[in-house]
Amino acid sequence: MTIGIGIKPIMHIYPSPQMNTAYSDQLLHGMTVTILKKLTHCYHIRTYYGYEGYIRPQNLRILSPVQVATLSTRQHLVMGSYCPVLLAPNIHAPTIIFLPRGSYIKVIDTQTAPWIKIELGDFSMGYLHQNHIDSVIRLGALTGNQLRQSLCYQGKLYLGSSYLMGGKSPLGIDCSGFCSQIYLNHQKIIHRDSGWLNHTPDNMTIVREISEKDLLLGDLIYFKGHIALYLGQKNYIHSNATSGGVSINSLSIHSPIYRPDLADSITHYGSIFR
Repeated sequence: MTIGIGIKPIMHIYPSPQMNTAYSDQLLHGMTVTILKKLTHCYHIRTYYGYEGYIRPQNLRILSPVQVATLSTRQHLVMGSYCPVLLAPNIHAPTIIFLPRGSYIKVIDTQTAPWIKIELGDFSMGYLHQNHIDSVIRLGALTGNQLRQSLCYQGKLYLGSSYLMGGKSPLGIDCSGFCSQIYLNHQKIIHRDSGWLNHTPDNMTIVREISEKDLLLGDLIYFKGHIALYLGQKNYIHSNATSGGVSINSLSIHSPIYRPDLADSITHYGSIFR
């Protein structure tokens, strides 16, 4: 089994090896993939959250068995919107790379705080401000109301991000990329596409169907070809082409942000908490 790691800030994943269509997903820096087949101009890959597609070879670094064994030490995520990684621990240092929210990094040294020495996907070193880093272990350990609150908090961080089919970063994101990435940041894998799944694959967190009256913070609303994150008080947040990006709307007919076109197309309500 061959493992690769993303070395660019954002890398497109295509649904076919021709790569002449819109991409269907994105790999963020430091995310790993299993290479299923090496083709002439691309790799057929499966992401660690189970999504298959095709990616350009220059976007990945192939890992040796020794390097694969160290992946468990990459226990931090970039949480700033689009953050500069600097060559040295001061604001005057050159920028090596910009990393979007959701990128995986390894923390090497905290003695130069607030600038934290990190290891990038290509194993080079740089410095990132401590306010833009969060712990995978901390986020993954959240449960109950703390997890619900954190999902909604992170969702609001994407407000104003443009809509982009196949996108999953603050630079452009679609509806399922938005919801799945927020959950993925908390080490919960849900379906990357917007459709309701009657059967949950083994690698995914189970989303159980609930009623509208049982909706709580962080639950999911499924529409025909669309998905949103519930914020409470009948409000939900989603990335949608109509508004041009991530915005908040309401299920209440009395609200000025009510969307009748969406309210009339709801198919399911789902929750990982039941």
